[in-house]
Amino acid sequence: MKAFLAVLLVLVFACMAFSSAGVAQPYSPEVATASQPASSHVVVYSTIGNSNDLLYIPVNSTNVQAYPVWHVFLFGSGSFSFTANGTTVETGVSLGAFNFTYSWHTYDKYANASLVFSGVTYSFHAILSGILTRHEVESVSIVSSYPGQKQYLSVSPGQSGALMYPHWMVTFISTENTSYSINVNGQTIQSGTVVGTQTIDLNITGSTASVIIGLGTHVYKYPDEIIASTPIQKYYAPKPPSLAYTVSQYELGIAKAFVASGFAIAIALFTARKYLLEKEKREVMRI
Repeated sequence: MKAFLAVLLVLVFACMAFSSAGVAQPYSPEVATASQPASSHVVVYSTIGNSNDLLYIPVNSTNVQAYPVWHVFLFGSGSFSFTANGTTVETGVSLGAFNFTYSWHTYDKYANASLVFSGVTYSFHAILSGILTRHEVESVSIVSSYPGQKQYLSVSPGQSGALMYPHWMVTFISTENTSYSINVNGQTIQSGTVVGTQTIDLNITGSTASVIIGLGTHVYKYPDEIIASTPIQKYYAPKPPSLAYTVSQYELGIAKAFVASGFAIAIALFTARKYLLEKEKREVMRI
């Protein structure tokens, strides 16, 4: 373990050198004092048992995975204090470079720690765990399109009666080599294996479709989805306005308009005749 920590310390110094413009600078007390607290750095790694696995714990982090044995490296000069779950468990002074180890209790599930170094406080909120195993990550997503259109429709697993276009693009994501199958309306049309990301094109016919996709041990169902035969603009186009009049109402309206026109003409003729008679009377009186 001492040799392992020595290698770890070398790696930490290498990381610090890389982060300092790519050149490792020799430690100088005068420079460190003049540039406090900017020259102070904290690096924390965690280990478990005799394993060579390391988990890096960023400063001021929350809900990160961490092993129960923490190795804290201090770079710079100044006093420090390390508090674990509200209890100060380590104090001291760094004269340039210093490290210490703290082991959390086996019954601790969460680690809430703070480190005050050269007047700067660093916090850590981690989830303690044993040896981490690889977890398989998988997912299925479906997007549909219509020929010549730039619009897309998607559907979520378990969603029924969703409006979809005939061209389906099924995207698989799996971190392990996993088998898949695609069943459309009770018939398996494609199967195989996938690792990483893979997209499969489907042409769905008919007015509705029920699709079942199996990926590994998971089953994703898309029951009774509606397949649009026209672009969505036409599918949801507004209905034409209803007729304002029936044929009989239209004819009756024309008749009323004709009668009204007749009255208007009669009134106009009567008014014009009266005007002409008055004009003639005035002319006779002048003579």
